[in-house]
Amino acid sequence: MGSPEATVPNQTKLAIDACLQNAEHLLSACKDVRKPGQIHIAYHLAALALEEVGKASMIAVSSLNRLSPTDNANSTQWERRPIDWIEDHKRKLFWALWLPTFAGHKVTITEFSESQALAKRIHELRLATLYVDPVQMASRQEISDHDLDALISMTQARLHLELTKGFHIPDESTQRDLDWFFQAVGDQQLQMIVLGESRLAKLTEFGGDGGKWLAWLRNLIDEINRTNRQLAESALRDSEPKDNDGNEPKWQIKIRLKSWSHWIAPKQLTPWNKHSKWIKLFPTPDKKELIVQFTLGKL
Repeated sequence: MGSPEATVPNQTKLAIDACLQNAEHLLSACKDVRKPGQIHIAYHLAALALEEVGKASMIAVSSLNRLSPTDNANSTQWERRPIDWIEDHKRKLFWALWLPTFAGHKVTITEFSESQALAKRIHELRLATLYVDPVQMASRQEISDHDLDALISMTQARLHLELTKGFHIPDESTQRDLDWFFQAVGDQQLQMIVLGESRLAKLTEFGGDGGKWLAWLRNLIDEINRTNRQLAESALRDSEPKDNDGNEPKWQIKIRLKSWSHWIAPKQLTPWNKHSKWIKLFPTPDKKELIVQFTLGKL
């Protein structure tokens, strides 16, 4: 997936190096504090070190060209970069765990699912043991030496890979698909489609080639969006009643829609509402939500 010409700007390289250096320091501190009664603290430091490795990956990918609204009129227009999720602990852990596998071209459903589950488990185990919950004292989780050893070993391996081999920077096309993918899995509604069993099964059909799978997946979602737009336009054209009785409003239905990707600008709804009698669009405080009001004529 990587290309020989793919490099990151010098300022970005400094940020990446700083993240990796901090990961080294955190891992060293983890080993220093490891002793009875402090295993949970050591685990937290090891998790932070792994997050720093993931953050470095996010910075590297974010430094390349971004998606723009003019890329493709039929494509989803993302407005966020990987680095914009820099405060998301599970996302940083996932990037650290899965991106090297993806960069190696061979991706399997099992590896993808395991990376997701492992990132979630590391973060939740860290939170469950780092703070005292006075209500759950009797059932408080403990971190075993095995858990800590596994995390330290994993973090050391990932850190060593980045320090010795550098980042597998994808080519521009694949990188843009990666941006799209991580935005998609961050949206609960779109995630159900992207990570559906039949979609993940395509990884096997593509021989584990993550780049081909992402390109196929993005085209699939574009086609779904295109079809939905056509259906909406068709419904709008057919919504005008043909007889006199139908011109008398009788029923009104309101539904709430949440966008997979788009931010909704209230001012853009005014022209629509001005020309549409039977379907009105209204904004909500959540810029990714929309209230749709359907008025049905007397039948």
